Amino acid sequence: MRLFRNSFLASRMYLKQAAYVALVLTGQTLSAAPRLVCDKPQYDFGLLTVETNVVHRFTLRNDGDAPVKILDVESGCACATTEVSRATLGPKETAELMVELDLHGRLGTQEHAVWVVSNDPVTNRLQLECVGEVRLDVEVRPQMVFWQYVPGDKDAREELVVTGGNSNRFAVLGVETGEVPFCDVTLKTVRPEREYLIEVVPKPDAMKLGRRLEGKLWIKTDQPRYERVAVPVIVAVEKDLLAIPSELNVKALAPGELPGVVSVLVRSRRRNAFTIRRIDPPRPEVQVETASRGLDYVLRISNLRGSQELDGQKIRVLLKKANGEEDLLEIPVRVK
Repeated sequence: MRLFRNSFLASRMYLKQAAYVALVLTGQTLSAAPRLVCDKPQYDFGLLTVETNVVHRFTLRNDGDAPVKILDVESGCACATTEVSRATLGPKETAELMVELDLHGRLGTQEHAVWVVSNDPVTNRLQLECVGEVRLDVEVRPQMVFWQYVPGDKDAREELVVTGGNSNRFAVLGVETGEVPFCDVTLKTVRPEREYLIEVVPKPDAMKLGRRLEGKLWIKTDQPRYERVAVPVIVAVEKDLLAIPSELNVKALAPGELPGVVSVLVRSRRRNAFTIRRIDPPRPEVQVETASRGLDYVLRISNLRGSQELDGQKIRVLLKKANGEEDLLEIPVRVK
């Protein structure tokens, strides 16, 4: 029992000594410490447009018994500027922190934090936040049309949804299609002055293999800042079966240097099944091994000696699709 009592007394003495050292280092007493608080540390500015700046004033208060000294205000974004009304707050005194956010060029969900650095021993970096969402007055989703398909695709169409980003009423007056003559464009009203649908379908002539067509369609609205909204349109018609990489770059070998092994992935863009019927190497000494990997094939090509005789030659891969059709892939070899 005496041993336990002595240990207990020693522990109490140690805690008192530790507390004394802490007080000496901070120059404060336990009953006289600063405490910086903000009752509303988050400000939700709701839904705004990109042309709007957010200005908000946070109220800071000292709930402690010693003066709070605001040493700095840090921001996580260059778009935010801050100004504090006073740097020292006595007990129960308040100060205002003004935060201004520049929303130009910013879209989507916004979360911007600032940190008030002070001599508060508990929370020396008090975090405050401005949150909300930024939209355009007129929004088009998706913002561009890009088709990369193979001849015979049934899904070669795109739907553009046009809405008022800030919930204001607006109207789509029409669509200019002079720069995209390779597409048929249809405008539909989903909800008057609220939502519109633009259907874009490539014409049959645009679906020829190897073609790449580009242009812009222009959406006309009654909004002064968005009288004409551009939507890029790109049509690229390519084979379903492809090789990655599409060509091989082989370096010229120094005397005595041995060639390495090069791998090529053969796959279907639409994830269709196929088989390899035959592989014709560019020269007799070149060896090609195949290995299946799910729906894909990996070609391991060895003994590709970089020589002028090899430059410009092609590896020819004969493929058979699930519908019985055959396709030929040619992989050029370039000697650097």
